[in-house]
Amino acid sequence: MSKKFIPLIFASLIFSMSMGTLVSAQGFFELSPEDRARREEERSKVEADLKARMEVRMEERDTREEDRNSRFEVRSEERDARRAEMEARRAEMDAQREAFKEERKVKIDELRAEALAKREEAMKNGIEALKEVVSKQTENAQRIMTSTVERLENIALRMDSRIEKVKALGGDTTESERLIALARTDLDGAKVKIEALSSIELTGEKVQDNFKIVREAGADIKTLLRSAHENLVSAVRALSDIEVTVTAEVNTDATVESN
Repeated sequence: MSKKFIPLIFASLIFSMSMGTLVSAQGFFELSPEDRARREEERSKVEADLKARMEVRMEERDTREEDRNSRFEVRSEERDARRAEMEARRAEMDAQREAFKEERKVKIDELRAEALAKREEAMKNGIEALKEVVSKQTENAQRIMTSTVERLENIALRMDSRIEKVKALGGDTTESERLIALARTDLDGAKVKIEALSSIELTGEKVQDNFKIVREAGADIKTLLRSAHENLVSAVRALSDIEVTVTAEVNTDATVESN
Protein backbone atom coordinates (compact mmCIF):
# COMPACT_ATOMS: atom_id res chain seq x y z
CA MET A 1 0.00 0.00 0.00
CA SER A 2 1.27 3.45 -0.84
CA LYS A 3 2.60 5.50 2.04
CA LYS A 4 0.42 8.52 1.25
CA PHE A 5 -2.88 6.58 1.77
CA ILE A 6 -2.12 5.45 5.34
CA PRO A 7 -3.03 8.79 7.06
CA LEU A 8 -6.27 8.89 5.07
CA ILE A 9 -7.27 5.42 6.24
CA PHE A 10 -6.45 6.29 9.82
CA ALA A 11 -8.53 9.47 9.65
CA SER A 12 -11.46 7.56 8.11
CA LEU A 13 -11.45 5.05 10.94
CA ILE A 14 -11.37 7.79 13.58
CA PHE A 15 -14.24 9.58 11.85
CA SER A 16 -16.28 6.37 11.70
CA MET A 17 -15.70 5.70 15.36
CA SER A 18 -16.67 9.27 16.24
CA MET A 19 -19.92 9.05 14.28
CA GLY A 20 -20.77 5.73 15.88
CA THR A 21 -20.11 7.22 19.29
CA LEU A 22 -22.40 10.19 18.60
CA VAL A 23 -25.19 7.98 17.25
CA SER A 24 -25.08 5.64 20.22
CA ALA A 25 -24.42 8.26 22.90
CA GLN A 26 -28.11 8.89 23.45
CA GLY A 27 -28.86 5.20 23.93
CA PHE A 28 -25.71 4.75 26.02
CA PHE A 29 -27.00 6.76 28.93
CA GLU A 30 -30.28 4.79 28.89
CA LEU A 31 -28.34 1.52 29.58
CA SER A 32 -27.79 0.04 33.02
CA PRO A 33 -24.40 0.53 34.66
CA GLU A 34 -23.40 -3.04 33.83
CA ASP A 35 -24.33 -2.62 30.16
CA ARG A 36 -22.56 0.71 30.00
CA ALA A 37 -19.45 -0.85 31.52
CA ARG A 38 -19.62 -3.75 29.04
CA ARG A 39 -20.21 -1.34 26.18
CA GLU A 40 -17.31 0.81 27.32
CA GLU A 41 -15.09 -2.25 27.53
CA GLU A 42 -16.06 -3.34 24.02
CA ARG A 43 -15.36 0.14 22.72
CA SER A 44 -11.96 0.13 24.45
CA LYS A 45 -11.17 -3.25 22.86
CA VAL A 46 -12.16 -1.94 19.43
CA GLU A 47 -9.99 1.12 19.89
CA ALA A 48 -7.11 -0.99 21.17
CA ASP A 49 -7.53 -3.39 18.27
CA LEU A 50 -7.63 -0.49 15.82
CA LYS A 51 -4.58 1.03 17.43
CA ALA A 52 -2.76 -2.32 17.27
CA ARG A 53 -3.66 -2.68 13.61
CA MET A 54 -2.41 0.82 12.92
CA GLU A 55 0.81 0.09 14.75
CA VAL A 56 1.22 -3.12 12.75
CA ARG A 57 0.64 -1.22 9.55
CA MET A 58 3.09 1.46 10.63
CA GLU A 59 5.64 -1.23 11.45
CA GLU A 60 4.98 -2.87 8.10
CA ARG A 61 5.43 0.49 6.45
CA ASP A 62 8.69 1.03 8.34
CA THR A 63 9.76 -2.50 7.45
CA ARG A 64 9.04 -1.89 3.77
CA GLU A 65 10.92 1.40 3.96
CA GLU A 66 13.85 -0.35 5.59
CA ASP A 67 13.67 -3.06 2.94
CA ARG A 68 13.75 -0.44 0.19
CA ASN A 69 16.65 1.28 1.89
CA SER A 70 18.41 -2.03 2.33
CA ARG A 71 17.85 -2.96 -1.32
CA PHE A 72 19.11 0.46 -2.36
CA GLU A 73 22.17 0.04 -0.17
CA VAL A 74 22.70 -3.47 -1.54
CA ARG A 75 22.41 -2.20 -5.11
CA SER A 76 24.79 0.62 -4.28
CA GLU A 77 27.23 -1.84 -2.76
CA GLU A 78 26.84 -4.16 -5.75
CA ARG A 79 27.37 -1.23 -8.11
CA ASP A 80 30.45 -0.18 -6.17
CA ALA A 81 31.67 -3.77 -6.19
CA ARG A 82 31.17 -4.03 -9.96
CA ARG A 83 32.95 -0.71 -10.44
CA ALA A 84 35.82 -1.89 -8.26
CA GLU A 85 35.92 -5.19 -10.17
CA MET A 86 36.00 -3.34 -13.52
CA GLU A 87 38.77 -1.09 -12.28
CA ALA A 88 40.68 -4.14 -11.05
CA ARG A 89 40.23 -5.84 -14.43
CA ARG A 90 41.30 -2.69 -16.23
CA ALA A 91 44.38 -2.44 -14.02
CA GLU A 92 45.13 -6.12 -14.67
CA MET A 93 44.72 -5.63 -18.42
CA ASP A 94 47.01 -2.58 -18.30
CA ALA A 95 49.57 -4.59 -16.37
CA GLN A 96 49.31 -7.47 -18.87
CA ARG A 97 49.63 -5.01 -21.76
CA GLU A 98 52.74 -3.46 -20.24
CA ALA A 99 54.18 -6.90 -19.54
CA PHE A 100 53.49 -7.93 -23.14
CA LYS A 101 55.17 -4.78 -24.44
CA GLU A 102 58.20 -5.39 -22.25
CA GLU A 103 58.35 -9.06 -23.26
CA ARG A 104 58.03 -8.10 -26.91
CA LYS A 105 60.80 -5.50 -26.56
CA VAL A 106 63.06 -8.06 -24.93
CA LYS A 107 62.25 -10.58 -27.67
CA ILE A 108 62.98 -8.03 -30.39
CA ASP A 109 66.28 -7.12 -28.74
CA GLU A 110 67.18 -10.80 -28.53
CA LEU A 111 66.30 -11.34 -32.21
CA ARG A 112 68.32 -8.31 -33.21
CA ALA A 113 71.30 -9.49 -31.20
CA GLU A 114 70.98 -12.97 -32.71
CA ALA A 115 70.71 -11.56 -36.25
CA LEU A 116 73.72 -9.32 -35.64
CA ALA A 117 75.74 -12.26 -34.34
CA LYS A 118 74.75 -14.37 -37.36
CA ARG A 119 75.61 -11.53 -39.74
CA GLU A 120 78.99 -11.06 -38.09
CA GLU A 121 79.62 -14.81 -38.21
CA ALA A 122 78.58 -14.90 -41.87
CA MET A 123 80.86 -11.96 -42.66
CA LYS A 124 83.70 -13.66 -40.84
CA ASN A 125 83.11 -16.92 -42.70
CA GLY A 126 82.74 -15.00 -45.95
CA ILE A 127 86.02 -13.20 -45.41
CA GLU A 128 87.75 -16.48 -44.60
CA ALA A 129 86.29 -18.07 -47.72
CA LEU A 130 87.23 -15.02 -49.77
CA LYS A 131 90.78 -15.12 -48.43
CA GLU A 132 91.06 -18.77 -49.43
CA VAL A 133 89.67 -18.08 -52.91
CA VAL A 134 91.91 -15.06 -53.44
CA SER A 135 94.91 -16.99 -52.19
CA LYS A 136 94.26 -19.79 -54.68
CA GLN A 137 93.57 -17.35 -57.48
CA THR A 138 96.76 -15.46 -56.66
CA GLU A 139 98.78 -18.68 -56.74
CA ASN A 140 97.23 -19.66 -60.07
CA ALA A 141 97.82 -16.20 -61.48
CA GLN A 142 101.46 -16.28 -60.35
CA ARG A 143 101.97 -19.66 -61.99
CA ILE A 144 100.34 -18.57 -65.26
CA MET A 145 102.16 -15.23 -65.38
CA THR A 146 105.49 -16.87 -64.54
CA SER A 147 104.91 -19.37 -67.33
CA THR A 148 104.08 -16.50 -69.71
CA VAL A 149 107.29 -14.66 -68.75
CA GLU A 150 109.36 -17.79 -69.37
CA ARG A 151 107.67 -18.37 -72.75
CA LEU A 152 108.31 -14.78 -73.86
CA GLU A 153 111.93 -14.94 -72.62
CA ASN A 154 112.46 -18.09 -74.72
CA ILE A 155 111.08 -16.24 -77.74
CA ALA A 156 113.50 -13.40 -77.05
CA LEU A 157 116.40 -15.90 -76.86
CA ARG A 158 115.45 -17.42 -80.20
CA MET A 159 115.22 -13.89 -81.61
CA ASP A 160 118.81 -13.28 -80.40
CA SER A 161 119.97 -16.29 -82.43
CA ARG A 162 118.16 -15.10 -85.54
CA ILE A 163 119.53 -11.57 -85.09
CA GLU A 164 123.09 -12.94 -85.01
CA LYS A 165 122.51 -14.85 -88.25
CA VAL A 166 121.02 -11.80 -89.96
CA LYS A 167 123.86 -9.60 -88.74
CA ALA A 168 126.32 -12.15 -90.09
CA LEU A 169 124.67 -11.74 -93.50
CA GLY A 170 125.08 -7.97 -93.21
CA GLY A 171 121.53 -7.14 -92.21
CA ASP A 172 120.60 -4.16 -90.02
CA THR A 173 118.96 -5.52 -86.86
CA THR A 174 118.96 -2.31 -84.86
CA GLU A 175 115.16 -2.01 -84.69
CA SER A 176 114.64 -5.62 -83.74
CA GLU A 177 117.29 -5.37 -81.02
CA ARG A 178 115.64 -2.21 -79.65
CA LEU A 179 112.24 -3.88 -79.51
CA ILE A 180 113.65 -6.99 -77.84
CA ALA A 181 115.37 -4.81 -75.25
CA LEU A 182 112.03 -3.12 -74.49
CA ALA A 183 110.36 -6.52 -74.20
CA ARG A 184 113.04 -7.71 -71.74
CA THR A 185 112.56 -4.54 -69.66
CA ASP A 186 108.83 -5.28 -69.49
CA LEU A 187 109.52 -8.89 -68.55
CA ASP A 188 111.95 -7.89 -65.80
CA GLY A 189 109.35 -5.53 -64.34
CA ALA A 190 106.70 -8.26 -64.51
CA LYS A 191 108.98 -10.73 -62.70
CA VAL A 192 109.57 -8.24 -59.88
CA LYS A 193 105.84 -7.70 -59.39
CA ILE A 194 105.10 -11.43 -59.59
CA GLU A 195 107.67 -12.06 -56.89
CA ALA A 196 106.10 -9.31 -54.77
CA LEU A 197 102.70 -11.03 -54.92
CA SER A 198 103.99 -13.93 -52.82
CA SER A 199 104.94 -11.54 -50.01
CA ILE A 200 101.48 -9.92 -49.72
CA GLU A 201 99.71 -11.06 -46.53
CA LEU A 202 96.10 -12.10 -47.16
CA THR A 203 95.15 -12.45 -43.51
CA GLY A 204 94.78 -10.12 -40.55
CA GLU A 205 93.02 -6.81 -40.16
CA LYS A 206 94.32 -5.32 -43.44
CA VAL A 207 93.00 -8.12 -45.60
CA GLN A 208 90.70 -5.81 -47.58
CA ASP A 209 93.54 -3.40 -48.36
CA ASN A 210 95.77 -6.30 -49.37
CA PHE A 211 93.09 -7.62 -51.73
CA LYS A 212 93.18 -4.27 -53.46
CA ILE A 213 96.97 -4.41 -53.70
CA VAL A 214 96.76 -7.88 -55.27
CA ARG A 215 94.25 -6.71 -57.87
CA GLU A 216 96.31 -3.65 -58.75
CA ALA A 217 99.53 -5.69 -58.98
CA GLY A 218 97.81 -8.25 -61.21
CA ALA A 219 96.60 -5.49 -63.52
CA ASP A 220 100.13 -4.00 -63.74
CA ILE A 221 101.66 -7.40 -64.51
CA LYS A 222 99.13 -8.01 -67.31
CA THR A 223 99.98 -4.62 -68.80
CA LEU A 224 103.72 -5.38 -68.74
CA LEU A 225 103.23 -8.83 -70.27
CA ARG A 226 101.00 -7.39 -72.99
CA SER A 227 103.64 -4.74 -73.76
CA ALA A 228 106.44 -7.34 -73.85
CA HIS A 229 104.38 -9.52 -76.19
CA GLU A 230 103.65 -6.60 -78.53
CA ASN A 231 107.35 -5.57 -78.61
CA LEU A 232 108.40 -9.14 -79.42
CA VAL A 233 105.81 -9.39 -82.19
CA SER A 234 107.07 -6.10 -83.64
CA ALA A 235 110.67 -7.33 -83.34
CA VAL A 236 109.77 -10.55 -85.19
CA ARG A 237 108.14 -8.59 -88.00
CA ALA A 238 111.05 -6.17 -88.30
CA LEU A 239 113.60 -9.00 -88.31
CA SER A 240 111.55 -10.97 -90.84
CA ASP A 241 111.60 -8.02 -93.26
CA ILE A 242 115.39 -7.72 -92.87
CA GLU A 243 115.80 -11.48 -93.36
CA VAL A 244 113.87 -11.37 -96.61
CA THR A 245 115.95 -8.45 -97.89
CA VAL A 246 119.27 -9.96 -96.85
CA THR A 247 118.38 -13.38 -98.24
CA ALA A 248 117.39 -11.83 -101.58
CA GLU A 249 120.68 -9.91 -101.77
CA VAL A 250 122.70 -13.01 -100.91
CA ASN A 251 120.93 -15.04 -103.58
CA THR A 252 121.49 -12.28 -106.16
CA ASP A 253 125.20 -12.10 -105.36
CA ALA A 254 125.49 -15.83 -105.59
CA THR A 255 123.84 -15.83 -108.99
CA VAL A 256 126.11 -13.10 -110.32
CA GLU A 257 129.22 -14.88 -109.06
CA SER A 258 128.19 -18.13 -110.66
CA ASN A 259 127.72 -16.44 -113.99
